[in-house]
Amino acid sequence: MLAFCAQVDDFFRQYLPELRAKLVAGGRRAGSAYAAVTEWGIIGGGRYPGNNPDAYPHGSNQSGAVYAGCFLNGLIRARDFVRVANITGFLHGGGMKKRDQIAYVDPQYWASKLYADEAG
Repeated sequence: MLAFCAQVDDFFRQYLPELRAKLVAGGRRAGSAYAAVTEWGIIGGGRYPGNNPDAYPHGSNQSGAVYAGCFLNGLIRARDFVRVANITGFLHGGGMKKRDQIAYVDPQYWASKLYADEAG
């Protein structure tokens, strides 16, 4: 899980500055080049490389909350460039699920809520 968080950190430390530089090189003023990060939540399930689902975080267990914390910390560090971020779009419910007529929220939702409550 820590290796996965390191990959998330690399995204914020390497890819986003490169993206900003490309926007500026393309004619955007440095102060007006912003990004939005959407669909950053983990959907979970599906196929995993090497058929090892334990090697990747999953949105329905505590590793999803750890991933959300890593990603939200990255967003905080990149707040001068990333102005908008959402856990998911319309398809996956923003960490909310429903099974057998029972609605519930996943650990990613709770991690996001903790950050939102702290921010005010």
